[in-house]
Amino acid sequence: MTPIDVTLDLLLVMISGAAMLYCWQLNRRLRSLQDLKGGLGAAIVNLSDAINASKQAASEIASSARTAVDDLNETLESVATYRQQAEDILGTLDGQVHQAKEKISQSIKSSEDVADRLASLTDKSQIQLRALSKGVEIANKVNSLTRMTTLNRVRNSATPRTLNGDDVADANNPFLRAVGSE
Repeated sequence: MTPIDVTLDLLLVMISGAAMLYCWQLNRRLRSLQDLKGGLGAAIVNLSDAINASKQAASEIASSARTAVDDLNETLESVATYRQQAEDILGTLDGQVHQAKEKISQSIKSSEDVADRLASLTDKSQIQLRALSKGVEIANKVNSLTRMTTLNRVRNSATPRTLNGDDVADANNPFLRAVGSE
């Protein structure tokens, strides 16, 4: 063997060793990629789980959407019914408002008539009240005079006595008897 052959053999052994180290490292990396706990295998498993969860969520959303559409259809039907009822009620209320306005205008006319009558009755009653006041004033004056007359009679009599309501009522005046003394 020549020194060149030995050098080439050594070079071949070194290249083979380097290739063996490279293959060993590559094998280790491939195993870590294929490992289901970490690496690409775990990513594939997670992705598959996410796809299944997405499918399930999509089916639940579709089911919820169908239920919501059914609920909306029922609500729309009930709204249409309530709308018709509201329109009927509004029509009735419009008629009642018209009738109420007519009754109010009649009431205003009647109240104006009553106010006019009350004004005339008030005037008459004020006149009568003034006349009664004058009559009471006259009756009080007559009553005072009667008391004074009775008091003078009592003073002029021999036995003193006190003046009471019977003394005033003893007078022969029927008006004084009706009014009486206080």
